[in-house]
Amino acid sequence: MIFAACGDRQDSDVLAEACGHKLLRSDLDGVVTAGLSMEDSIAITENYINQWIQQTVVLDQAQREINKSFEKELENYRSSLLTYEYEQLVIDRTLDTVVSNHELTEYYNSHQDDFTLRTNILKAIYVKFDKDAPTVKTVTKMMASNDISDKEMDYIQKAAMQYGRDYNFDADTWIPFFKFQTMVPITTYNEELYLKNNRNVVIVDSSSVYIAKILEYRLSEQLSPLSYETERIKNIILNQRRIEIIKQMQRNLLTQAEKEGKIKKYKWTL
Repeated sequence: MIFAACGDRQDSDVLAEACGHKLLRSDLDGVVTAGLSMEDSIAITENYINQWIQQTVVLDQAQREINKSFEKELENYRSSLLTYEYEQLVIDRTLDTVVSNHELTEYYNSHQDDFTLRTNILKAIYVKFDKDAPTVKTVTKMMASNDISDKEMDYIQKAAMQYGRDYNFDADTWIPFFKFQTMVPITTYNEELYLKNNRNVVIVDSSSVYIAKILEYRLSEQLSPLSYETERIKNIILNQRRIEIIKQMQRNLLTQAEKEGKIKKYKWTL
């Protein structure tokens, strides 16, 4: 199945040759994963060999025609790669990933100009029933109440679990209006006006009834609530910690190198 690019294969460990370079069987370690059929394994191996031959031939010609040394670029890349890997090692050893509620609140309060909503968001609960579900009328009436009692909510949740095709009772999580529309098929050309004028939503289509209650909303260009920005703020704080860890590592290494006499500066002129 496997052939050489420049003559017959002499060594069973050599899978292909191109322009004086050899592709060894060991070079394919990890290319073919366990569990594949023989046919798939052969196809993947053959494709890898063909790609290797093509790349090798092109690289050989490029080296012939481009008389430029890339030693400086390669050394810069190697240095950057080593530095990056070391920085990640230091971060992994040092980074405290716990962000307290106090830190979240403090950052939010001091950067509120950065948390302006770009979309309308809301909190809501909803249930989707088949049209002929026996609890539709009762749940619709209960959900329309200004103040749903614990007893009523218990009934609604049990009805949803027994007859509902889909439901959500997470009353604390903000979601974008467009995401809510994927749950409840609301059609509107003015989201702001819709939110201002609708708290109880009942939509009936050919097979289903959607019963929803909008509990709270915030409009685009208003201040985004802290709970909606928690994950974003956490990532910002963690990134600031990463930056400070790297800076502190650099300062420590520089100070240590100076103490050990590993650094010398000489006078120079332009």
